[in-house]
Amino acid sequence: MPAEEVPVPLSPSLSANPFTITADSEQPRSQSSIDPVIIELSHSAVTNDPTAQSQKGDEAVPLLPSGESTVRQVKYSTTPSGDIVGKDGRLKRDGEQYRSSDPSLAALALRHVSEGETLYNFVTTHGSSRPYLLLQCKGSHREWRTRKHIRYEDGKTITSTETYSEMINDFDFTIEASEAILPGSITWLVGDREATYRGRKRLEVDNTPIMVTEVEGQMVPMDLEAGNTGKRSTTWSRKATKSEKEASAVWRKRREDWGYAPWALIRGTIRGTEGCVESPETRYQLQYAANGPFGMSDDGEISSPSKTLRQWTDEYCASPKLAKDFTFQKVVHGWNMDSLRQAVGSAIRANYPHRDEPVVSIRLEASNITVQSNNWYTFIVSNRWILGFMWITAIFPLFIWPFKQFVRSGSGEWRVAGCAFALTKWEHLSDSAPGETAESYHQRTTETLVDTGPSAPATPLKATSKGVSKLVGESETQWLARWEETIVGYVKQGYMSSVPITQPLESFGRAGDNLDGRHPLSS
Repeated sequence: MPAEEVPVPLSPSLSANPFTITADSEQPRSQSSIDPVIIELSHSAVTNDPTAQSQKGDEAVPLLPSGESTVRQVKYSTTPSGDIVGKDGRLKRDGEQYRSSDPSLAALALRHVSEGETLYNFVTTHGSSRPYLLLQCKGSHREWRTRKHIRYEDGKTITSTETYSEMINDFDFTIEASEAILPGSITWLVGDREATYRGRKRLEVDNTPIMVTEVEGQMVPMDLEAGNTGKRSTTWSRKATKSEKEASAVWRKRREDWGYAPWALIRGTIRGTEGCVESPETRYQLQYAANGPFGMSDDGEISSPSKTLRQWTDEYCASPKLAKDFTFQKVVHGWNMDSLRQAVGSAIRANYPHRDEPVVSIRLEASNITVQSNNWYTFIVSNRWILGFMWITAIFPLFIWPFKQFVRSGSGEWRVAGCAFALTKWEHLSDSAPGETAESYHQRTTETLVDTGPSAPATPLKATSKGVSKLVGESETQWLARWEETIVGYVKQGYMSSVPITQPLESFGRAGDNLDGRHPLSS
């Protein structure tokens, strides 16, 4: 696909700058950069004269390299599945250092912060677009057949019979259910106890030690990471244990299968494995809003992250690692995907004449935004001819791969955040009161109408500690009711296509559908 250019706005405020410039401190220094292949991020000038210099005795220290642009243009490519992939060589420049004792160079900290802000704006801007939710149905069966072989030996004709099996594809089609995704998204971050990639090529958990200090006669927790302005940022992550890896894998599997929101605590999992939300206002709005199997999750107390998304992007930009990836993931929640798969499979089996089991799978496309470093290593691994030559000559397995895998500055990966899109959610009703039940709320809001006797509310309601909430969105049961006839019809017709179906058909098997060039798909 052709590259797109999207201007990324910059925040004029410097209040987010976590760096303090003092005398003889080390600050990012930019040298000659490698032209990026896919994504190009131009730095923001911190002075009106980009070639201005600061004098330290007789030594001149450039504030910014000449030719720096104040406008940021982001270039990226899109994979066939819709994922966005960017390769940059300029974000790594933040890992290099400026050296000066002039306090007036405090503005140079903006370079580091602006690069983190660029990455932050890039992933959140593209992360706000909804992914594609696809349901694929595929059926095939095996048939046993025989064939004769005739050969001639010593003037004689010998005939033999061979039995063989052949796989026959009966149907293969995909349905797009993206229209069921509700507008809006929520940015979430990983929990401290979830085993994920936090800057290294291994699964880690946050292990910040809990220490206290005395403030005004009271013992309060002490933040060991505050005020650190050294060359490397202090992190307390450690390698995840086998049990932590298994617990995180189980949590992610349950979240995907049962349709839980990333910030919902699932019963039977370790607290801290669930995701976090930055904004206190958003956390309050999301309380008791997650939809899933009744009584199996807790979203009454949503945690705040120990590190914000902006801090993660700053950490990525400051990392001097050779090969590094930052992945921002989109997820959907609100449907029990496991139950939906089983229900669709049951509908197919009831109309499928063969004993073989049909395959029903649900997947997301356009769900990942990845920014990768762009240097000699990524050039080698992306060029199959050079990579093949290095494998044949044993240069890659003996030198390059060990350096990337085992050296601390070799490679790193960040999978710490994403955007969540709701298919269904519980929305708090502002005219309800704490302690009010769903029945009393329904009776109170319908008492002004003509009394026709007791009736159930048309919209599902539930009581929470904040009051009463209503279910918003189309449930998986309602969606399948609209699509079941279409799915069964395509199975009977043996339909095969790689193009996703976006609208259900009204009926099948009508007389004359195939006459005069007509086809059921065009009706």
